[in-house]
Amino acid sequence: MATTSRGALAESTVPAAAEPTVFVVDDNPAVRRSLEALVRAARLAVETYASGEEFLASYDARRTGCLVLDVRLQGGSGLEVQDELNQRGSALPIIFITGHGTVPASVRALKAGAVDFLLKPVPPQTLLACIRDAIEMGRRGRGETASPTGSAAMAGAAANSTGRVRETSTVPDFVANMSHELRTPLQAILGYDDLLLAGEYGPLTSEQTRILETMRTSAESLLALMRATLDLSRLETKAIPLQLEVVRIDDFMDLLATETRPLLKPHVALRCSVPADLPLLRTDRTKLKVVLGNLITNAIKFTERGSVEVEVRATAGGVEFSVTDTGIGIVAQARETIFEPFRQAHGSVARRDGGAGLGLYLVRRLVDRFGGRITVDSEVGRGSCFRVWLPSDVDVLPATPIVGEREGGEHA
Repeated sequence: MATTSRGALAESTVPAAAEPTVFVVDDNPAVRRSLEALVRAARLAVETYASGEEFLASYDARRTGCLVLDVRLQGGSGLEVQDELNQRGSALPIIFITGHGTVPASVRALKAGAVDFLLKPVPPQTLLACIRDAIEMGRRGRGETASPTGSAAMAGAAANSTGRVRETSTVPDFVANMSHELRTPLQAILGYDDLLLAGEYGPLTSEQTRILETMRTSAESLLALMRATLDLSRLETKAIPLQLEVVRIDDFMDLLATETRPLLKPHVALRCSVPADLPLLRTDRTKLKVVLGNLITNAIKFTERGSVEVEVRATAGGVEFSVTDTGIGIVAQARETIFEPFRQAHGSVARRDGGAGLGLYLVRRLVDRFGGRITVDSEVGRGSCFRVWLPSDVDVLPATPIVGEREGGEHA
């Protein structure tokens, strides 16, 4: 995997089938370092640039991958970089990220071919999913197969009289393709909906405003469902890899609390209790953040008044995290199914606040992969408590097998 903070290779030295690279263009050094670390942890090639001019001066059209581009750059605009790439005939997928998003900018970017327009702060798992989606979109646009393993599966299917391998390899490709084909027009719909609500095309009556707000809510729900379906497809068709590193829990929890506090409602407090003498964890930092982030976000979502308390304590051979809220609680029958995909204990609240019912399923899958366990206690009207125990070192654990896979790799 290649990593550089300067320009790409000169045209004469770029191989015809270069490794897909994530190009990051942002004038904020801290953001560049953060994005570089995130992409490197996902084992993707990454190059960072401080300006659009630097990137354009070194980019070769034969380079593949995707471009993560800030909208506002010193001495220029990310939109101008997009225009220049389009004039060059580049098919490099572009993901815009910005802390100063405006409706006209998002609409212009999407109309010009951007695959996503994300507002900072972007959850790491969301950005990585968008990056992987963009890279796969570029591959399909060039007529390439999705991955070497996908090619091998297709080749094996030709020799397999039952055709089972072919089915398991083409279904995820179909789901990914469907998600991309539908998401781009949906983003445009949302952009124009924002323009109309902002009065860019003239004043609206109260009834017209209500209809546009309803349309936006429905489009956002569909967009969330498509992303969740794509996530589920990935989970169901491959083992979950781990990028292990030593994690200081107190520093990790401080950062997680900082990132989740903006989600708090006016009458809800977030309290964290993290002893200073906790053992170090050897784990996957990003996936641990997904686990605890989902639990804390859910607790905030279903708590209108009171508190969300996160506690960490050392136990034999590991560490226990607990997330306790004073929210609406979970009925007994729902506790048996909330860790299944597309299950929601509180349908009306979930529909209001978004979500497709995959968060706790993902949490359970990741906890299983860590070799840990998760339990829940809840009382309707009093709140819920989720407890996650994780071993101090997960290195000795085998990879989670493909769902429905027998030993030897044969699918049932």
